[in-house]
Amino acid sequence: PENRLVQEGLNDSLLVQQGKIIPLSIEERATYDNPDSSLTFIKAFEPTGFIAGMMKRRGLFDEENRRNEDAEVRDLSLSGNRRGKGNSVGRPLSFDVKPAVRFNRVEAAHLGASLETRVRKTALTFRGEGGYNTGTKRWFYGGGFEWKMGWRKRHVIFTRYMNGSEPRYESALYNNTMASMPSLIGQSDYYDFMLNEKVKLGYRLEIRNRQKIAMSAALNVERHRPVLKQTDFALFGLNRTQRPNPAVTAGNLRSMAFDFHFGEKPSAFSPERFRHISLRTELSHPDLLQSQFDFTRTRLALAWRVNTLFERRMLPNTLDIRLTGGFTTGAPPIQRFGILDGAIGGAGQYGVFRSLRGQPYEGQHYAGLFWDHNFRTIPFEILGIESLSRRGIGLSVFGGHGRTWISKARL
Repeated sequence: PENRLVQEGLNDSLLVQQGKIIPLSIEERATYDNPDSSLTFIKAFEPTGFIAGMMKRRGLFDEENRRNEDAEVRDLSLSGNRRGKGNSVGRPLSFDVKPAVRFNRVEAAHLGASLETRVRKTALTFRGEGGYNTGTKRWFYGGGFEWKMGWRKRHVIFTRYMNGSEPRYESALYNNTMASMPSLIGQSDYYDFMLNEKVKLGYRLEIRNRQKIAMSAALNVERHRPVLKQTDFALFGLNRTQRPNPAVTAGNLRSMAFDFHFGEKPSAFSPERFRHISLRTELSHPDLLQSQFDFTRTRLALAWRVNTLFERRMLPNTLDIRLTGGFTTGAPPIQRFGILDGAIGGAGQYGVFRSLRGQPYEGQHYAGLFWDHNFRTIPFEILGIESLSRRGIGLSVFGGHGRTWISKARL
């Protein structure tokens, strides 16, 4: 047997010397003889440290989301959340309460909470939220429900109501809480805001195999109003004069939105989720429930990752590519313009213009291409700089290219 192993290893480029094989240790041999099929990579090599701790609490390392959604009991995830029937035995309802806190130049302190209630032995989920904005001195509130039905709960009926302030443009990468930090320390506030009272009613088809596919259609009934900037406050006396909050086009918006999404939902500083295709079309016309706007808006986002060099390594070199764009016809209001994201504060990530600080580019039409090649530690290994490579310090080369268009009639 030993000779057979040697012969099979003769052509292995990973051997230091051809024909020489390092024997397994006692621990390694025991592992191979008694494999643990329930042990995943992320559990065997659990990340540690401050940033890893925050990511665990957000559930970014949880792997049970990829399992069969019909499973009745699921393992305890790294975030400490146990899902399924295991945590609600004997209870007709299960509750999940989360804080809703952010800060910006319009709302000032946005203080509230959200509640999610699941009805046991059904696929019905209720959601509610509420709180107070110290800047506008307005209460905000909302709620809705989601009902999954059919085989593997693939068919979803959902509705949502909201009355309060919200960003007038949508970022695919940043959430409101993340955008709060720059203005708190005296840097530019990222979002512009508007007042909105809206109802959304829709249907979604979800298919989960190796990748998630979701298709939806929804009716939007909204009432838009402008709101003024309220504060220049920042912590530690770092106050700066923030830019005014631009006024939106006031009116009643009625629209139909159609969405298609393939892959995981993208999020900031999470490039492993940048494998997706997303397409959205929104149509608004005066004949649709007497809408005061007339436009059609389409946007596309495509992102993918390919392995390039040293593919036999556990972490090979990778090339990430993100293509995003959109166009509108008719007369869209400013609150339906599209954007190309910039960097928030001093942090720049893949998929944004890292040299554009504090606000995005926006326009009726837009197109952007972003790429990032991660060489990992390879350059420092080749140069023999072990002090960097052993610490996992790598090298990335990146770029971003894009443009937005606004018609002369809108300038």
